[in-house]
Amino acid sequence: MAWYDEKGLTLVEVVVAFAILTVAVLGMLNVFTSGFIMTERAGDATKALNLAQEKMEELKAAGTLSTGTVEEQLPGGYRRQVIISQEAYSSGLYRVQVLVIYPTAEKDSGRVALTTLLWKR
Repeated sequence: MAWYDEKGLTLVEVVVAFAILTVAVLGMLNVFTSGFIMTERAGDATKALNLAQEKMEELKAAGTLSTGTVEEQLPGGYRRQVIISQEAYSSGLYRVQVLVIYPTAEKDSGRVALTTLLWKR
């Protein structure tokens, strides 16, 4: 009987098929893992941006501004730094910077910064 008439698979065919399947599955797992990591990073950056925007809106609504630097520890390992300086060319114009530093899985921390000019008398 010829080899192509036999029923079933040889051990070599099974091993090759298993190897191909393993490579494909490992590739898919890598894609999913990368997707989860990127989603987590985006969530952290969005939370930091919201914390910065929240503080900026609070400062816009304030009646007066005081020059200086204030740093706050926030839940989840986040830190917020607010720097207010008066612009030299106008007595009522202030530069307001809000920086939020957040923890990441890597060595370096993530940072989000917002800067604006506010007019207060």
